[in-house]
Amino acid sequence: MLDIEGMSSLCLKRITNEIRDLPGWTSNIWTARPGNGYDLMNWEAIIHNLDDPRHRGKKYRLLIEIPGEYPFVPPRVRFIDHVKCENVFYDGEICIDILKEAWSPNITMWVLLDSICSVLTDKPVTGLVNKVRTLSEMVQNNMLSLV
Repeated sequence: MLDIEGMSSLCLKRITNEIRDLPGWTSNIWTARPGNGYDLMNWEAIIHNLDDPRHRGKKYRLLIEIPGEYPFVPPRVRFIDHVKCENVFYDGEICIDILKEAWSPNITMWVLLDSICSVLTDKPVTGLVNKVRTLSEMVQNNMLSLV
């Protein structure tokens, strides 16, 4: 049974097309599907096999909430599992511009997931208020508190 309540016809068409194209977007670092196999508005994804020492051997689950205005409005994406990454907030929110001001209707779920994988292995974004602090930042803050 499909969950299509609150979904525009354009949103339904776009998601249907993305599901149809899923076999062509296979990845060895992520998997994605509608929640429980049928909930088109709430997807589940897993990121694994990242080639980065910080994430090697780990699996991270994500929840992707698709608004009825998709693809004109970005999905809300957050990690369910705790991720030790400077570009991920404590609540699982991801610091990535394509989920905010740089969103474009041309971005598919597959491009989004590849981008999130890239964020996990990228150099940390500096200046975030709620970000996980790097070891050097923690040491620097502790040293300043001693002065």
